[in-house]
Amino acid sequence: MKKLLTFFILIIVNNLFAQIPTLSGTVKVSINEGTIDCDLTLYDIPELKEYVILINSGFNLNVIRTDENEFNYPYSKKYDKDISEESFLYSISNEKGKLLPNKLRFIYSGKFPVKKDTTFLQGSKDWNGNIAFNGKSLRMAGATNWYPILYDIEMDKRYNEIKYNINIVCEDCKTLYVNGNPPLYSTNSNFKSDYPTDLLLFIGNYDFKEYNKIYYLNPDLTDDEIKNFSELVQKFKTYYSKNVKIPYEADYNFIQTTPTFKKNGGFLFVSYPTIANVGSGKYGLKSVVTYDYTKPLVAHELAHYYFGAGYRQFNSEIGNVIQESFSEYISAQAVKEILGQEIYDNKIANITSRFKKESDKIYKPISNIENYSDFGNYYAYAYNYFPTILLAIEKEVGQTKMFEWVNNLLITTANFTDFQFLKSTLEKTIGKKKADILTTKYLTSEKAIENALEKIKTLPNNGYK
Repeated sequence: MKKLLTFFILIIVNNLFAQIPTLSGTVKVSINEGTIDCDLTLYDIPELKEYVILINSGFNLNVIRTDENEFNYPYSKKYDKDISEESFLYSISNEKGKLLPNKLRFIYSGKFPVKKDTTFLQGSKDWNGNIAFNGKSLRMAGATNWYPILYDIEMDKRYNEIKYNINIVCEDCKTLYVNGNPPLYSTNSNFKSDYPTDLLLFIGNYDFKEYNKIYYLNPDLTDDEIKNFSELVQKFKTYYSKNVKIPYEADYNFIQTTPTFKKNGGFLFVSYPTIANVGSGKYGLKSVVTYDYTKPLVAHELAHYYFGAGYRQFNSEIGNVIQESFSEYISAQAVKEILGQEIYDNKIANITSRFKKESDKIYKPISNIENYSDFGNYYAYAYNYFPTILLAIEKEVGQTKMFEWVNNLLITTANFTDFQFLKSTLEKTIGKKKADILTTKYLTSEKAIENALEKIKTLPNNGYK
C-alpha cells in the first residue's frame, strides 16, 4: 500500500499546477443485456478556452445540465478521428461563445453487443478502446471514453486521470473492480479515489486472488505461477529503477479476460495501476507468464509506468510513438539482462524483420510527422520503425547514454513533447555536435531506416542480413 500511495503522489506532483477534475454519480450495468446507464457529474473543471468533452460514440447522450437541475445546456456534437476514433466530441456555448462551467452533469445510456460466442465473428476486433461485453464480464478502460473526458485542444491534454466517487450497480454481476480500488464481491458498491486515476472498469462473474497486496482478477494461474510471476515482475521493476534512475514505485493488479473476436491472438494493455491481458487458451495470461518468448510482452507493459501511464504522458503528433518506442527499447534491455541473450535476440528479430519483408516501404522520418496519417501504418512505426532507430542510436552512443536520454525525456519539462523536445533532450544527453550528426542520420533523413539497419546489421539474428 505504501508503494501505491507513493505512485499516486508522483501523479499529483506531475499535475501540481493542473486542476484535476472529479467524477461522481452512478453507473448501472447489465452484463447479460449489454446495457450501461450513466448519471455522472464532472466538477472542479479547469478553465479552458478551447476544449471538447469526449464520450464514447456508443452512448446516446440525453442531457448535459447543471448539477442543480436548473436547466439543460445546448451542446454541439462532432467527430474528429485525430482526437478520438472511439468518441463524439461535445461542447456547450452561449451567445458569447464556448462555455465551460466548473461543474457539468451528463446523463446518457448505451446498449452494446454481448459477444458470448465469437465463432462467427470473423470481421470483429478488440482493442483497449473497446467497450467489451463477453457474456461473463464488462471491460472498459479510460481509452474507451466511457466517462466524460475533458480534452484541452490548445495543450493537447486529455484529463482521463481524475479523482472519483462513483456508485457501480450491476445486479447480474458477482465481482466489481474499479481502477485504484481493490476488487470486491458485490452487485452494488461505492468506489472512491482522491488520487488521479484512469478509470478502468472490470465487472462481471469471476473470482480473484491476492498475493502480496497485488490482485489477480479472473486468473488462469496457479498459486505457484502467481508467486513466480510476481517475482519476475519485481525483477523488471528493479532493473528499470536502477537504469532509468527514477524509482519504480507502482504496484499493479492483473486482469485476465477473453477477447471479442474469433481469430487466434491476444494483447495486453496498461491502465495504471492495472495491466490487462485479453486472450484465451495459449494467449491467456498463463501462457504469457510461463512461456519465455512471451515474457517480453510483460516487460514492455511494465515499462509504460515511465512512458504514458503513471510517471509521464507525452503529447503532440509523436507523443504516442515516444511512449511506445521507448517502452519497447528499455524493455528490450531489461529482457537481455533478466531473460538472457537468446530471448533478446528473438525480440530484436521481431522488431527488425519487418523491413526485410518491406524493403520498398517508405517511412517518413519522425521530424516530418504532422498528423496521424503521416505514420502510414502506425503500429509498424511505433513498434518496428522507431525502435529500430533507437537501437541504431544505441550503437552510436552506448546503452549508458541511451538510459541518460530516457531520464532526460522523463524529467525535462515542456508544454509539448514534440520533435523539438525529442531533439533537445538528445542534445542535453550527448551534446549538440554529436546530436546534430545523429539527428541528420536517423531523425530527419528520408533514408533513416536504411541508415539504422546498416548500423545494427551486426546484431545477431536481427533478420536483416
